[in-house]
Formats: sequence, structure tokens, C-alpha cells
Amino acid sequence: MSNENIIIANSTSSYPAERTYKEKFVLREMNDDRRKTYYLVLAYDAERKEKVYERYPFTIDIP
Repeated sequence: MSNENIIIANSTSSYPAERTYKEKFVLREMNDDRRKTYYLVLAYDAERKEKVYERYPFTIDIP
């Protein structure tokens, strides 16, 4: 659905502003279903022994 972005979020700063990351996703041109739920998937680096994923649901609301 979009490009894959790698973010190295390893800041140990005690200031939240220094632990904030901005990223831009480029959606592929496709027929999106407004009724379908899509997911933003966050994953730990593949080199780690434990793979843990977070999934955040969203819908496409671009006309």
C-alpha cells in the first residue's frame, strides 16, 4: 500500500521533543475501499531475536 520506512528510534533523552520523529509515507495508486480497515504496522528490527509488531488501524478518506 505504501513505501517502507526505517526509523531508528533509539533516543534515551528525557525530553519528549528530542524523542519525536516525523516521517512521510507515499501511498501507491490503487483502488482503496473506504469501508475497509487498513493498518500501519510497526516492527522491531529483523536482527533482534524477538519480533514484536504493533498494528494501528485507519481508513482511507481521500476522495
